[in-house]
Amino acid sequence: MSNEGALDRSLSGARPAVAFPLPADRLSRLFLLFVAGLSAGESRIEGLPDMPMLAQAAGLLSRFGIGMRHTGSAWLVNGVGNGALLEPQGICEAGADPELAALLLGLAGLYDFPLALRCAPQQMQPLLQPLALMGMQVEAIDADLLRVRGPRLAGPLLRDLPEGPQGREGATWLRPALMLAALAGCGDTVLREPEGGEAQVFPAILRLFGAEVAQVRCEAGREVRIAGRVPLFAQRIDLG
Repeated sequence: MSNEGALDRSLSGARPAVAFPLPADRLSRLFLLFVAGLSAGESRIEGLPDMPMLAQAAGLLSRFGIGMRHTGSAWLVNGVGNGALLEPQGICEAGADPELAALLLGLAGLYDFPLALRCAPQQMQPLLQPLALMGMQVEAIDADLLRVRGPRLAGPLLRDLPEGPQGREGATWLRPALMLAALAGCGDTVLREPEGGEAQVFPAILRLFGAEVAQVRCEAGREVRIAGRVPLFAQRIDLG
């Protein structure tokens, strides 16, 4: 694709807004902002309220070079592009919020730089093992601090996901966190899950920004295949 073509796709203001029915849960809202942050250009998301947890996420994402602010009825997200996160300085404070911590690990845990994350490391155990298979190294675990580093080249993942949100292995944030990680891996990440499992909002959000996502039925139920290292582009989105 030419530079002019890429620029045209990144200029969200020159395109009509896409109507997108986003669930009102906090995890879907956070995931939307995270993917917008990985998309090149300025995304405008209408109808997303100004909430403390989104403001906290905006502050954390700014550590990676992503600009985000709320104005009027919209969030404006200046994304860096997939694969272009900046190395954060100091400790990223996720605190006692496992959803925010998991999405941050999925977002940046496979980048070739150190990441220090203030969180509850024991809660992150269901995510650390699959990320390790993709190349992430855990350098230190303390009571409330996790230090990791990504590889020079992250690999893809083949993973069977748990059936439901019960227990640590079925944490609701595991699936979207691995989908973010898939964007940084080389090749196709395949996540298998039972039919009739979680809602399809996360793959739909990825497609909205240009990710290559395929879903087919398989013996286990449903297979979600996500291509890594694919360029993502800013969008204008109306949540209604």
